This record gives sequence, C-alpha cells and structure tokens, in this order.
Amino acid sequence: MLQREMQEKMQSLNNRITGLEGSYVQASKSVQLDESFDEEVQQQIQDRPTTAQKLTTTKKVSAFGRVLRKGKQLSMRLPRGTSRNDSPYAQTMVDPNCNTRAMHIEAFMGILRKSYPDSNWTTVSTQFVALLPQCYSEFKQLGANMEWPTFFLDQINGISLWTKEFFRPWSSVDKVFFPINFDNQHWVCGVLDINEWRMYIYDSAQYTESIERVKKLLMPFKTLTHLMKASNFYISKGIPSPDPLPTLQYRCIRDVPKQDVGSGDCGIFLLMFMEYLARDHPFNFTSAHSKRLRKRVATTIFQGRALSFEDF
Repeated sequence: MLQREMQEKMQSLNNRITGLEGSYVQASKSVQLDESFDEEVQQQIQDRPTTAQKLTTTKKVSAFGRVLRKGKQLSMRLPRGTSRNDSPYAQTMVDPNCNTRAMHIEAFMGILRKSYPDSNWTTVSTQFVALLPQCYSEFKQLGANMEWPTFFLDQINGISLWTKEFFRPWSSVDKVFFPINFDNQHWVCGVLDINEWRMYIYDSAQYTESIERVKKLLMPFKTLTHLMKASNFYISKGIPSPDPLPTLQYRCIRDVPKQDVGSGDCGIFLLMFMEYLARDHPFNFTSAHSKRLRKRVATTIFQGRALSFEDF
C-alpha cells in the first residue's frame, strides 16, 4: 500500500515538472532579443569602469606580463556612439602607435607625487595647464578686478577636493612640473623654478625651436605670479609679496633625449623627463628605448608605485 502511494506521488511530481518545463519552453520562445537589446547591454558594459582582476595562475609572471594578463586596462572607456575599432579609444598605453592620453599622464603624475611625499617638487594637473589660457584671456580684460577660479588657487595651495589627489602646496617646494601640450599636438615638460622664477622647457622634438612660437604659447603662464598672490602663496611662504610682480623667464633645454621623427612618443618622453628630473637622475634613455619606456609607464600605473631605474 505504501509503495503504491509513493509511486502515485512520484508520478504526480513528474507530471508537474513536465508542465513547468513546457511553460518555460513556451516563455523562452515568446521573447525576441533584437539589436536594441544588444546595444543596451553593450553600452552598460562600456559605461562600467574597468577593474583589476585577481590573477589565478600560480606561475611567476613578470611585472609587464601582469599588465598584459589584466587585459591592457589602460585603454580608455569608450564614450557613447564610439566603436571599439575607432582610434584612438581602442589603443592602449603599450601600443607604439598610441598617443599618450591625459588620463595616463594624470595617473603617472599621481603615483610620483604619492611615492615621494616629502620631495621639494610637485606637479599640476593637465586641466590646470589646459584651462590657464582661458584664465589669461579674462585677466587681460579685467586685470586687478579678476576673480581667480578656486580650481587654480586650490592646486597652488595643495588642495584638490574634486579629484581627491595629493598635491603639495607650492609654498613648500622649489619646483613645479607642468605637463604642457602645445597646440593640442605635442607634449613637453615644463619645470617652474620658483626661486629663479624661470620656466625650463624639455622638448623631445623640435617643436620649441621657434622662439616666437614658444613666447606665444607661454604667454598664459604670465598669470602665475598673480595667481600665487591671490592664493596667499607669499604669506604661506613667509616672504613679502614682490611689488611689482616679477616677469616669468623661460629657457628651452636643447641637450635632451629626442624621440623618433613622426612617432607618438612625446607623452612618454614628457613623463620620463618628469620622473628623471624629480628623482635627480641623469637622462640615460633614447628613442631606441621607446618600447621599454612604454612598458615602464604602463607597469608603474598598474602597480601603483614608482619603479626603480633597474626594473627595465
């Protein structure tokens, strides 16, 4: 009797399972996955920030090998309407045909600042340099009535609430490194010596050979003395504010490593100039080391620390 009841219950359960399977098949056939769904999914994937994945292999992998294993995450997130085949968004930091992007420069400079918090130098963001010409245009019209944006004043004072990055105040350093992009075409390294009040330009190409071009492009930096006064730099430094304010001088350093003609290595050389000067190390690289320098920058960003000069 008990065995027959168990068989009946099992049969009833099997019938219910069969019915559920049938309804699932019918429901799955009634939904059409068209191209609009695919586009929405792809866009959601593109909008998500890339995160590092933990390696599962037990094999010993070189520092640069880990960069490649993580999927070359230095490639930029694609904006809306951009295909993965579009250049330059599909390029990566280690691609010799890739021009260095502002995001790479920001990341590398941030690591340098955090690695040497007690140094006598600091950097400004790429936005600082990019927005300075607009500030200069307004200053030419308003003069002493100019109300300086807090964005500039905060970076001079070592405050960066927007990006939450570490910046040293200018009053505590002797030099400030500037990532300068001339005509939105070419990166050079600018080093402001506060004590000498002179801007040194390190150019990996021949872009600054024209004195007139350099003068024109550096004109916005004339506002730095006014910005520093408005930010209470001289009060923080404990020195009287000069009156009249000094005129900024500049000097282009010619005897520096040069990139290959037509290459997109100006951003890489900018970062190397900055790192070598910040760490007081003589330039010992040439255009022949371009590929290794790209690997160095990529690995520095992925590891989040400054590398020794013997690592590559």
